[in-house]
Amino acid sequence: MASKVVIRVLEGRLKGKEVAIRLGDGLLLRTEDIVVEGHDVLLFGRAEDCRVCLPQDDGQVSRHHFVMEVNAPDARIRDYGSLNGTYVNDRKIGSRDKGRTPEEGQKQIG
Repeated sequence: MASKVVIRVLEGRLKGKEVAIRLGDGLLLRTEDIVVEGHDVLLFGRAEDCRVCLPQDDGQVSRHHFVMEVNAPDARIRDYGSLNGTYVNDRKIGSRDKGRTPEEGQKQIG
């Protein structure tokens, strides 16, 4: 059996709203889950060039919010210079300081 990583929205306004998420080529949406098999790098955010595009009207999500590198069954997440940070299992990672550009925030470690 091939290894895979399953991404599921557990809380918030996108829970159960699979139509609100637009996926790039090669990604599968099964019911409410995004399934990634093998190796892939996913950029999540509101911008059109993201592999996983979240709703444009979500003020909590940056244009380029976070990057997830999947090498199934493992995954690594890094905030991509967002203002609000990224929450993983109730733990906040990343976020840039106000006054810094998204590009400056992307260079931060953490």
